[in-house]
Amino acid sequence: MADSRNPKPEGLTFPSLPEAISYLRAIPLASARFHAQELIAREAFAKVTNYADAFEQYMLYVESDAAYKSVLNSEEFEQHFQDELSFARERRAQRNRRDEARRTIAGNWAHEPRAGAWVDALPPHLHGSKSFLDALRTFSRRFHAWDEAARRVNAAVQARLSYRARGNRLNTYVTTIDLVCATRGDCRRKPLDFTTPVPEKWLKKNGMRMGPFGIIESVAAGEASLSGSDGGAVNLTGVGDVSMGDNKFPGDGAVEGDDISRRGSRLSQNASIRGEGSDRASVGESDGHRELDAMSTSGETTSSSTKAESSDLWETASYQPESDISSDEDDDVRQALPGRKMCGCSLDVPDSWIEKLGNAKGVLIEEQLEHLEAMSKFRYVCYQHARKMGSMIGLKIHLLSRSETLSRLWKIRENKAMISKLKTDKDTYHWFRQESRPSHPHDQLGVYKYAPQPVAAFEFDPELVLRNVETLLGCSHLDIETTFETCGSVNVPVFTWWMEDEELCRMIDIEFNMYRYHLSDESRKSDPGWTYGQLHSLCQQLMRQDPVYWMLHCALRPDRHWRLVSCPQHTRYSIKGEDSSYKKLDIDLYRGVAWNIGVNMLVGSVSLDEENKDSSMVLRGMHHHYAAWWNDLRSRDLNDLAKFPYKMTDTHYTEDDQSKFGCEWIPAGCKKGEARLTMATVPYGDNPSTKPRRRTMAPQFIRLEDDMSTLEAPWFGEWRDLADSHIALTIPRNAFRRWKSKNYSDGPPSRFPAALPLDGLGNLSNALVCRAKWDDPLVIRERNLLLTGSIEDIVAYVTEWRENALARVKERFRMVLEEEADAFGKASYFFKRTESRFLR
Repeated sequence: MADSRNPKPEGLTFPSLPEAISYLRAIPLASARFHAQELIAREAFAKVTNYADAFEQYMLYVESDAAYKSVLNSEEFEQHFQDELSFARERRAQRNRRDEARRTIAGNWAHEPRAGAWVDALPPHLHGSKSFLDALRTFSRRFHAWDEAARRVNAAVQARLSYRARGNRLNTYVTTIDLVCATRGDCRRKPLDFTTPVPEKWLKKNGMRMGPFGIIESVAAGEASLSGSDGGAVNLTGVGDVSMGDNKFPGDGAVEGDDISRRGSRLSQNASIRGEGSDRASVGESDGHRELDAMSTSGETTSSSTKAESSDLWETASYQPESDISSDEDDDVRQALPGRKMCGCSLDVPDSWIEKLGNAKGVLIEEQLEHLEAMSKFRYVCYQHARKMGSMIGLKIHLLSRSETLSRLWKIRENKAMISKLKTDKDTYHWFRQESRPSHPHDQLGVYKYAPQPVAAFEFDPELVLRNVETLLGCSHLDIETTFETCGSVNVPVFTWWMEDEELCRMIDIEFNMYRYHLSDESRKSDPGWTYGQLHSLCQQLMRQDPVYWMLHCALRPDRHWRLVSCPQHTRYSIKGEDSSYKKLDIDLYRGVAWNIGVNMLVGSVSLDEENKDSSMVLRGMHHHYAAWWNDLRSRDLNDLAKFPYKMTDTHYTEDDQSKFGCEWIPAGCKKGEARLTMATVPYGDNPSTKPRRRTMAPQFIRLEDDMSTLEAPWFGEWRDLADSHIALTIPRNAFRRWKSKNYSDGPPSRFPAALPLDGLGNLSNALVCRAKWDDPLVIRERNLLLTGSIEDIVAYVTEWRENALARVKERFRMVLEEEADAFGKASYFFKRTESRFLR
């Protein structure tokens, strides 16, 4: 017998953990007792899969005994037993959730004695399965009448057992997926028949019978409780021997009352574990690769070595829903295994990724997709966190199994650039919660009797639109379409009509000077030549709302998309000596090539001064070769063009590249009033100008997706962010948040006091600056006129629009001067300046 004052439990063997607790309680000295508790805890935790519930009770005893206080404080104790305590507390939380589910089920069917008797007679392992109890709780809440409930369960069981395919479970008892299908009313997208009783012939053929509670069951006595396992927690109360010192657990085999060997067999078939020095089987015969249930290579079998070399299973997999229809039922087992976190996720899933799932409110769509992309690289994500990922992205996950959740997440990841299409398509819009997608006609019936007819897709002839634009601008000698197709860039005299009005030109000069005057010295030094505070000047608002400029974008975009909105951009105002040479792109090439994000955008600027021909340059024709160029860059480890600010150096495009792709830098300087429109996939750059000054503005028109919320490039935020910006005249709240430009992402912090809205220019103009929705009937009428109307009607519309716009600008400009003078007093730009004559 060991000395009770300083026991040495090494070499002692206990038949069970409860007997070990009895031994420990007999040790009077707290420090010695804690030493023995620690040894047993470490040894038992190594075999925790066989001692789950007993180990939970053991750690509860260790924590409540407080012997550790003789050696450690509470914080040190938590750190000392971090893994053991986390495991025990998670088990306790799971058991409490299961108990709560059982109480809810009993309450829902309290008036149905047969229902209560059936629940009591279920196999023991189902009573411990959280996924089964959650599904049963939902089912009992929906169907209180037992006769209807029994018919639904029977139909679901019959449908499952009648479907013979690899991966389909043939358990003769009711499973989780049966309850899910009975609740939904379909199995594998086929409606269930709840009116026809299960045929007697089918029952005999499958060895089934109608049970005493109205639920079909196996004829063999007791088979319903002994066949298979649903992966739930097994209630162990004292499993085999615990040996101290020789690292052996003699009780690894079956234990009275629990079929441990059967449970171990189940794990070897359904869990993919990868731990140090361990060899375990994985789902789908995939060796050493992260497990994603229900994912398999389409059409052919791939060797395990090939799978192991793949960096992303989702890139090469297609979803087969039948391959593991109820894999969510295994999570309660997986979480207890080595090589997994307590939740069941593999160890390569970082805590930071999991924590963000719990703070999903207000997360931008761009961050949601980045989180989903990160998930695709993990070896295994548990059902709980797969559901949270689905919830973050807006999916209705309440009745989805793990395999169904993964299927929809994979579909979303595969269609990142068209997620708005998924949210509006008739076959997939119902995947998403109503607040996460655009309203559907059937959502809005309310007091109305009829749903409106579907809106037909709008189409227009881009060649006709370009001819109309050339007529409006008087530049028929320019072959806009051919130049743009060849070079990927074209200069068009869109705003030369501004230069014909001397008063407007003078106003533009004053406004630019005013904003430059108010720019801080720090901003001028850190990024000379850029006026970061000038976001909503009157001339910028006039440019963004110009209908001819919009027509030009619609006709030149490769996707011919017309639903465009403008993201506020700062202006450029550089004097001689402030210009610098640079070459850059305006999109993330990685996203553009991999997901087609941003490749249809047009970028460019409007010049307010005469520029040197070579002051700007573009890489002619690169929009035809950007994918091959990007692959070459990656092979040379030049991946920095996938990171803002996408600046280029001579190493990114060399003479060898020019010989290979046939693209060369050409001058692209603009004349006064011209607009340069360039494909986002075409690099461009600037050279120092020899002119006294250079002023440019950019409209940055972006496609608004079908859901009327998502933008084609997620780094611009969402429609509501741009709407708030145009209404409040501030920087877009979430646009460019990922960009670390201090001058842009952090400021200006509020509206410039003299910034005033330029409104009243028309319904389509309002839609371009997010003051109206693009589905507004009045906006649609103006769209139809400009893109499909006769040239006579278009000329009349544009002429009237320009007259009204000039009057509105001049009226509002005088208000701007008054607001600036009142706001800044003696610090005003107009204090003792000759421009003050405009105030009179």
